[in-house]
Amino acid sequence: MNTASLRGQALRIATAGWLVGWYGKVVFFVGHFREAVAWPIDVSSLPALLRAPWIAAAAYAIPVAAGAALWFGGRTARLAGAAALAVAAAVGCIHVELFNDATFVTSFWTALWIAWLAAAPDDELARHGPRLARCVVAFVFLGGAIGKLTATYISGEAFYHLYFQQKDSWPYSTLRAAVSDSTLRAIARWFSRLVIAGELALSLGPLAPHRPYVWAACAAIGLMVLSSTFYLFSVLASLAAVLVASTWLTRTR
Repeated sequence: MNTASLRGQALRIATAGWLVGWYGKVVFFVGHFREAVAWPIDVSSLPALLRAPWIAAAAYAIPVAAGAALWFGGRTARLAGAAALAVAAAVGCIHVELFNDATFVTSFWTALWIAWLAAAPDDELARHGPRLARCVVAFVFLGGAIGKLTATYISGEAFYHLYFQQKDSWPYSTLRAAVSDSTLRAIARWFSRLVIAGELALSLGPLAPHRPYVWAACAAIGLMVLSSTFYLFSVLASLAAVLVASTWLTRTR
């Protein structure tokens, strides 16, 4: 397979995963936009465009057309499509109706990788693409790990309340019924420390061998979704997608 074909395959994989994550909560956001029109959030210190519900809805819808351009278009269409993904995600990061969802943060950084993939010269794909993908994923997990380096997370208190006490899904409901509160706190403590250690390990992506890192990161992403909520899939899907897509670029060597 030639370089152009491999680039096209990688773009399709990355874009498909990006769109799956972006629209993973489409039912929720359709209802959210309806409520936003009926009861808009009025923050007078923000520019009108960052408060307008129609801007948020437009930003959420734009990736459909952008994804089609990346999937089927030529070089110019792909560049425009990748730029549209990044702009839509950037709006999601700062608009009052969307900013509190981490989906738009991970989508922004992975959209930049997709834009690089659409624009990079052929001879740079294998040389820089896989490591840049690992850098994007490592950057996101480094932020998550640093945010948890607090007393409440290291002690397990945060996870104890957020997961082991509040979640009704398995295994948390089963654990609450099966063990004492002191044991539950101990499990939460070690669970929290394992999460922090895992995120710190994933932040070493730029230094890691590519394929083992892809396998480890995708497995960690799967475990995070299973241990939390399916909605977390929308945050992490684009990260897994760029890692998988980047493995195709190694074939151009």
